[in-house]
Amino acid sequence: MSNPYEQPLDNLSAFTHPDFGQQFRYMDDREGVALAQRTLDEFAASGYESIVAIESGTSPLMQIMGKLRAFGESGLSLTQLKVPRDPDFNLLSWFEAYLPADELDEAVSLGGENISRRQALAAECGRFTLGSMASQGEFSVYDSIDDQQTYDDTVPGRIRDVLHGTSLADTLNQPFLLFDEYINSGTVLRNFNALVRLFAARPEFKVSAYCAFVDDAARRDKISFSLYDKQTELDCYQNGAYPYENRIDLIGYYYFATANSFKKVTLASLYDELSAAPHGDPGAFYGQAMQAIQASGATEALQDALTEEQVRRYVTAHDVARFLLKHLEYATHGETKYADLLDQAFEMYAPAWSPMPVRNHLDYWNGFAAISGQITQLAETLQPGYEAHRSDILYDLVRRLVAKKSEWDTRINRLIKEANL
Repeated sequence: MSNPYEQPLDNLSAFTHPDFGQQFRYMDDREGVALAQRTLDEFAASGYESIVAIESGTSPLMQIMGKLRAFGESGLSLTQLKVPRDPDFNLLSWFEAYLPADELDEAVSLGGENISRRQALAAECGRFTLGSMASQGEFSVYDSIDDQQTYDDTVPGRIRDVLHGTSLADTLNQPFLLFDEYINSGTVLRNFNALVRLFAARPEFKVSAYCAFVDDAARRDKISFSLYDKQTELDCYQNGAYPYENRIDLIGYYYFATANSFKKVTLASLYDELSAAPHGDPGAFYGQAMQAIQASGATEALQDALTEEQVRRYVTAHDVARFLLKHLEYATHGETKYADLLDQAFEMYAPAWSPMPVRNHLDYWNGFAAISGQITQLAETLQPGYEAHRSDILYDLVRRLVAKKSEWDTRINRLIKEANL
């Protein structure tokens, strides 16, 4: 098969964990439903009525939870927020993504002048980035959880005044429980600690997770619960690893985040957009690309550049093809939502972040960086063909992702119905 998006998706079972000496598998759908039920039970027992979940890896789990009858009966409210790892994202676009239009257009007072909240946020965000507020020095996951940092409140205080009265500010000024699937390095949590202070001067929340990589999570005051921690890490993986990281086909959307933009892009919207135009079969271009990759020796060069033996055995010409396709989009059309889509698809097949060591994924990235010259040469050769088949390639990919999402939804709905949940 020459279509790089037709390949079976399994980025875990080929690897053996170096510390545990074992191979692992992902949870299946039935176990995913059981995890949603277990997490909901923990939410209900926490004493919090408001849950704030960090997107996007938690999203499929929250989607399952939202289908459970017990969730509707629980009285819990759920808010989902994307917090980028890079703190210097476009903050104004982030506000525009999460605040409804009527709140953005509402008049507020800034410097004695009545202007729209959107205008006021634009003025304040023009001289502020979250990175200037979040700690940039060395920190640990424990630092992010305990959140004892001292924050400069000058600009955040003004932004907080502008955001006062919005529905999101109301949510974040009440006690809430923060949830993320994995809390490992603490980077996203560190950024959230800064972001929440743009809404609440003294936020009142605890942290929860599927797995927090800390010693004895139950003994830490700031952690409400973690289903697993460093002491039970092996159990976490043996019971089936968390299956929704980097799964755009199950999440159903992604965030197109650049220095100038932060926008939620759904697969459904891409499908509607791409299906409106004529499109054909990209198979001929895929065949041409695979022939060019094989003739160039790029796969062998990639394998030679990799330092991790397991990653070296894992990669094939299809990995090169997926990297090449996103490179072609960047080279021909720049930083677009479609380049981000192709990057999301590339990452979906990359070696699993968890439960395997991070070094596998980083080695994969570094390997491609090492053969960038060959990728550029291949792109120059294939660029005319890519331009001619671009809409076919994008439509074919989105069609496949939408179909997988629909099939997953159907399976989950059936399992929930069968279990009378």
